[in-house]
Amino acid sequence: MEKDINSISSEELKQQAWGILLTKKKKSILFTLFFFLLTFALCILFDEELWGYDESMGSNYDIAVILFNLAFYLAFSPLVVGFYKFFLQMSRGCTEKFSVLLSGFKKYIRNMLAIIMADVIYYGLLVVLGIIFFIFVYVSAEGLDSLHIQSKFLESGLYSFWMAILLAIALALFFFLIFKTFALIEFLPFVLADNNNMGAFKLIRSFWKRTSPYNYKMIKLWFSFILWWVLCVITLGIALLWVLPYWTLTKAEFYKRLFKEYSPIDVMEDISIETSNN
Repeated sequence: MEKDINSISSEELKQQAWGILLTKKKKSILFTLFFFLLTFALCILFDEELWGYDESMGSNYDIAVILFNLAFYLAFSPLVVGFYKFFLQMSRGCTEKFSVLLSGFKKYIRNMLAIIMADVIYYGLLVVLGIIFFIFVYVSAEGLDSLHIQSKFLESGLYSFWMAILLAIALALFFFLIFKTFALIEFLPFVLADNNNMGAFKLIRSFWKRTSPYNYKMIKLWFSFILWWVLCVITLGIALLWVLPYWTLTKAEFYKRLFKEYSPIDVMEDISIETSNN
């Protein structure tokens, strides 16, 4: 009898991924190195200084930085989809080819729209929250200064108290947002890699609904890797050649169980039916 996804522990998922990784360790490391090298090449290609832009150009340099970073984002994001597809195929016992790294460009528009929407949900709201917080701090400080009461207010400690309250609220909203979207962000490249025909908006809406009950489980899974993340820092990122495939395969095992080993088409049809019924 198949075990319920909630009854499967993080250790069980990790053990399954570890077994797969041990049998494919050389290929996994080489593919991850290939992914890093291609990413590094993109970093060089979209380095604004390579194209003759420097800080002496003032506002033109700032615009160039934004445009080059945007170009890097648009080129790099589909590679992430291809990276996930490689390890999803490995998890399913399929033949893995290094060329699959470029598979995210196959449905580029759909994939990019979905990634952008997910990033806006996850990162965009955090950025907006941070901007609002700092604008409030700046405006209130400037307003107090214009009224010549800033120094007295700061000396009373009341200003710092309210800033601490606002910071606490911002942090609370930050963690709430993570708790509501973590599974969506971590699983999205897999569902994009499954090469389905669902549109970006419908996919995000349906997939978010399907994965939202597992946000806490995914957060626990991430924290179970905390010592591995520390190892990556200690080794200046070298350990990522092993840890990143291990982490991705573990999520692939979670993803397979979440969708009960259905085919990519069945997965999307299952989501569509569930959404229409509700």
